[in-house]
Amino acid sequence: MNEKDKNNFRVISEKLARLIILWRATEAARGAAAALIALTVPTAFAMAAGATGAPRAAVVFSALVVFFLAVVCLFVVPLVRPLTLKDIAFLVERKHPSLKGKAVNCVELFSDAETGKADFDLRRLSSLLEETAAEMSNFEYFEALNMPGMRKSLIALAAAGAVVAAALAIGDASPSGLVSYMAPPYLPVREEIKLEWITGDIVAPVGSEVALEARLTGVSSGIPVVVLERAGLEPRAEKMELARAANGNKSSFVLKIDSLPGDMSYLVQYKRFQSRKYTVKAIEPPGVRSVSLKIIYPSHTGLKVERRSGGGDIRAPFGSQVFISAEATSPLRSARLLFDNGDETELIVDGAGAEGSFAVERSGRYEILLTDENGFVNTKPPHYVVESVADEPPEIAIIKPENDIDANKESIIAVRGESRDDYRVDRVSVHYRAADSGRHETIQINARPGKELLFEFRLDLKELGVYEGETLEYFLSATDNDALTGPKTARSEIRRVRVLSKVEDYREILAAQEDIEMNLEALLGEGRSLAERTEEMARNLSRELREDGGRKWTAETERAVERTLALDSELAQLSKRLEETVERMRNNEFVNLETVSKMSELNKLMQEIMTDEIRELVEKIRKQLESARFENTDTLMMQAMKERREALDNLDRTIQKMKRVREEQKLAAASARFKELEERQESLLDRTQALNEAAGDRKPDAAQCSEAAAQSREQARIHDGADSALDYIEALAEEMKGTSPETAESLKSAAETAGAEKLKGKMAGARDSLGRCSLKKAADNERAALETLRKMNDKLKGAAGEFAAKMSAKEKAMIRRLLRGTLDVSAAHEAARARTEKMMERTGARPSAPEFKKAADEQQPARLAAEALAQDAAALASFSLAVSQNAPLIAAEAARALARSVESFSEMKLDEAASSQNSASLRLNQLAVSLLDAEKRAGMESSASELESFMGRLRQLADSQQALNEATERLGDSGLPIPQMSAGMQSLAMQQKLIGDGLGQLMDDMGNVGGMSERLKQINEEMEMIRKDMQGGRITVEVKRRQANALRRLRQSALSLRKESLEEKRVAESAKEYAPAVSPKAIDVSRDLLPEHVLRQIEKLKDEPAPEGFEDIIQNYYKELLKGE
Repeated sequence: MNEKDKNNFRVISEKLARLIILWRATEAARGAAAALIALTVPTAFAMAAGATGAPRAAVVFSALVVFFLAVVCLFVVPLVRPLTLKDIAFLVERKHPSLKGKAVNCVELFSDAETGKADFDLRRLSSLLEETAAEMSNFEYFEALNMPGMRKSLIALAAAGAVVAAALAIGDASPSGLVSYMAPPYLPVREEIKLEWITGDIVAPVGSEVALEARLTGVSSGIPVVVLERAGLEPRAEKMELARAANGNKSSFVLKIDSLPGDMSYLVQYKRFQSRKYTVKAIEPPGVRSVSLKIIYPSHTGLKVERRSGGGDIRAPFGSQVFISAEATSPLRSARLLFDNGDETELIVDGAGAEGSFAVERSGRYEILLTDENGFVNTKPPHYVVESVADEPPEIAIIKPENDIDANKESIIAVRGESRDDYRVDRVSVHYRAADSGRHETIQINARPGKELLFEFRLDLKELGVYEGETLEYFLSATDNDALTGPKTARSEIRRVRVLSKVEDYREILAAQEDIEMNLEALLGEGRSLAERTEEMARNLSRELREDGGRKWTAETERAVERTLALDSELAQLSKRLEETVERMRNNEFVNLETVSKMSELNKLMQEIMTDEIRELVEKIRKQLESARFENTDTLMMQAMKERREALDNLDRTIQKMKRVREEQKLAAASARFKELEERQESLLDRTQALNEAAGDRKPDAAQCSEAAAQSREQARIHDGADSALDYIEALAEEMKGTSPETAESLKSAAETAGAEKLKGKMAGARDSLGRCSLKKAADNERAALETLRKMNDKLKGAAGEFAAKMSAKEKAMIRRLLRGTLDVSAAHEAARARTEKMMERTGARPSAPEFKKAADEQQPARLAAEALAQDAAALASFSLAVSQNAPLIAAEAARALARSVESFSEMKLDEAASSQNSASLRLNQLAVSLLDAEKRAGMESSASELESFMGRLRQLADSQQALNEATERLGDSGLPIPQMSAGMQSLAMQQKLIGDGLGQLMDDMGNVGGMSERLKQINEEMEMIRKDMQGGRITVEVKRRQANALRRLRQSALSLRKESLEEKRVAESAKEYAPAVSPKAIDVSRDLLPEHVLRQIEKLKDEPAPEGFEDIIQNYYKELLKGE
């Protein structure tokens, strides 16, 4: 044999040797699994079945025998059994058919070859070894082993483990318990049980947890039970739990009762052992039966002491003292309050009661913990809430004005505020600050302290000393009375008042007027359209009811009614706006007294347009619509719309009057603006001349140049004002071309005068000269500018006068024409009425048809003339403020009465015709009286111009005093040497003397108009004291105070004179209410001088209601008429 054959055999033998080892291991494992299954499965089943004694011993013995046999035969034998390579070769050939006859032959033949017994060809052996080695190298070990058997053994073992685990679970045992079950002794041993210790009799609260514990000696297995007995219930047994493992042969067991329901007894049993009975006495734990509180609130809250019962929840102000009293269900040993932050408060115990106190300092919870005489506590104490209510800061708001506003510096602003606090607002204040200059002040408002305050006060801009163009900021503050943690203050929002110049204020007034007029015209148009639509719906009511039961008609009518009431509300709002605008006019010097009076009267007319009668009719219509009752609805609607049309006609006439008044107002404002510029220019010229005289031939010193610079700035302001005013009159001239071309030409001429005489250039030259301290040249330019302003002002005054005269003449002519027409219609009507009376005086025969026709024909001219009269009355009422707003209505009623009389004559109804004629006579006479009164009012001359003059002079003096005050302030701060300071003081003293002289002249001219004499005298005396101090070379704090006081009193005097004159005018020109009066006395007129129809008319008028003075008006009128004839 060669070396190759040996190597091939070595491969074969090594492979077979490894297979021997693997075969032994797999077979031993299968045997071990079989042995383990044989031991554990029967034992587990016996244990689960509870087999004890002999059955247990039989099962365990049999399992042990089978286990031993399996271990020997199936585990040990495969491990020790002799195996050769030939034996394993047979196994390989059986498992691997391709090796059949090869593996065994290789082993046998190689052995023979080795021993020299080979009787075969060795080359054949070499071929067999090579072939077998090749196949054995690809042979896998598991192919020769019993792997399916091995898998079955493992599955059987796993199944046996599951069965054992299930059996242990059923028997409530563990693997160690299984081992113990198999261990001896197998036969029972007699137990000696002894009760070493037990809980015994117990006293515990109802609902508490109770533990029953027993310590037994001799318990070898099993668990004792406790038998519980309650009266009226079946006994029940409860297993105890092992509390402590056996110490020696003693074990402790326990049974826990989670909630003790009541009294019971119990005993412990263990197999044949049974203890005696023990009792468990259940008593009620202590509980809170009631809680009462006494709360003493902090003194600043003003709250009374409060007593509560029924609960312990507390909601009280911070710092309140709470006295708590709790009553328990049983006598107590101790009690305390436990708060959620861990704080405790001990309560004083008295029997079943407990009392204590604490302060409310935070929000949270607390509980009342009780311990009774048995030492039991209330394990579930009640929880109560404590809410500490903080003293909140007060609230304060400005109700009126609602927003930032613009106002002139003469305005008095009514401010309304409200404030509230949880306890009391102690004080409220107003804080204001001039945003530009930084001046600020706080003023406490006079308001009674309280929980809720509604207060009003006035911000007098004049007293606050604001300037034109400045912005005043103000807000309110409220402070409460919290004496515990300190008063808290809250602020309102900030409101601002922009102080308008007189020009800006006037522009806003004008814009407000135009906006009101535009809104009124829109409202008028919608109102007329709505009235037409409502009348149409009233006429179609019957048809609509037939078509759909009136549903659509009702909806449309309801919308119309709602819109009608909405229009009335809008009219009321516009009237209020007009009233506010008129109030602003009172404080603007560009609006003269006459205009303010007329606008006040127009506003009153607006307020009277919507009568209560119309509102009542509309409400009746609404109620009928809501109840779906349509009886007389159409009649009510027609009647309401008739009165509505009359009201709208009145509104139309009021709008036309407002437009006319606005034209007069614009014209008067143009004159007033240039008058103001003239006064300012004149005042500036006086000051410049005084400076020039003080300087003399010397060059002006620093103080005088400083004063000149201040005057230069004033000249610049006058220049800008003149520029704006010229634009104003040019625009006004264009606007008035249609109304009065002559006035427009006059305005244009005034504007051209400014251009021709180079007004702006002269003012600019004066400004520049003052800036360079060239006083003489500045005075020359100022003088020239003043002359031009005077010429322009004269032309503007003339234009305003001409326009007023033209309008007055037109008004009087219209009144006289209408009055003549009324008398003509009245005379023609009286002739026809006399014939009617003769027809009625006949006895017996009824008037014939021709007579009725003749009477109708005779009445017809009066009817036609009355209709024209009604149109003329409407036109006159739209133009004249002197004519009553009711004049067109009276004229229209007269025309309708005459039309009814013609219809009655045509229908041959004599009584109705006579009644209509009487009604027409009454209305014509009322119209005549109204026109006579209008003629008298239109002819009255106003005293407003003289008052305007006085007020203008007072304002001019005030402006001069203000300029002097400013110059004094600058001189005092200049720090000049004493000689120059003294010269400046002498100049200022001279200016103060000129102002005092001007005031003295005004006092002589005014007399005691408006009760101003004494007031102006005091101002003049103060000015004299100022002059003497200045002449003495003194600028002290007292001098400055007197100067400021003189200026303030001058401005207040001008404002007071304007307001007093307006009040007097309002009283003097207030409209008279037309109301029924007692029958007047007989009119003392020489009857032989009056025509017969006049006498008859006077007799009838005696029985008619008439205003006071009716007799004198009629008497004077007819006397004048007879003189003319």
